[in-house]
Amino acid sequence: MATNIAPGRHKCSLCRSRTTKVIPIGAGTAYCYHASMRPWIVISLCCLLAAPALGQDFKAGSKAYRRGDYVSALEIWQPLARQGHAGARYQLGLMYEYARGVGQNDAKALQWYTKAANQGVAAAQYKLGVMHDNGWGVGQSDGEAVRWYRKAARQGHAYAQYDLALMFAAGAGVPRDTVRAYMWLNLAIAQGNGHMIGQRNEIARKMTPAQLAEAERITHEWNETE
Repeated sequence: MATNIAPGRHKCSLCRSRTTKVIPIGAGTAYCYHASMRPWIVISLCCLLAAPALGQDFKAGSKAYRRGDYVSALEIWQPLARQGHAGARYQLGLMYEYARGVGQNDAKALQWYTKAANQGVAAAQYKLGVMHDNGWGVGQSDGEAVRWYRKAARQGHAYAQYDLALMFAAGAGVPRDTVRAYMWLNLAIAQGNGHMIGQRNEIARKMTPAQLAEAERITHEWNETE
């Protein structure tokens, strides 16, 4: 798709108030991955990380959240989060980031994302990458952004794979490596994200045939081992 937006940092056409890395979707228009992860989408698989009784309570919070009753969702999820329920911890992070039933507070969002991320929730790990990448609720750090993007990317999180690819392409937080950038984009695209092909092609134009061959080889090896 033709666009006049180059890969990099631009103001998101959805959240507008924040600047982040974006995907171009048309001339002069772009959106960021943190905005595309709509805050009303609830992680249902996290119910599997807790005892059945807690899982049922989590589902009750999810139903309240989906109907826009954020106060009830908060009342249900807060005790679960304090008991260690990873899904509830992630959802509280979303609520604080997007001001759902609570005041907007990046620092508190970061705290809950961190707890969920340390329990292995890939979406929370990705969120931590975004927050460190942009300096929301924490000092900006490319190195920390890469660390959390990498954790989520290794679990197959496509948005994390995309952002990690951009970090490798720019040499931000890691040595510049177009082969790794191409590989991570390949993996993200393989999950049905065709809108990323333009970014991959842009990187490919700067690679030698040998580098492209190596990128395809390590992509194949990754797929074989996962």
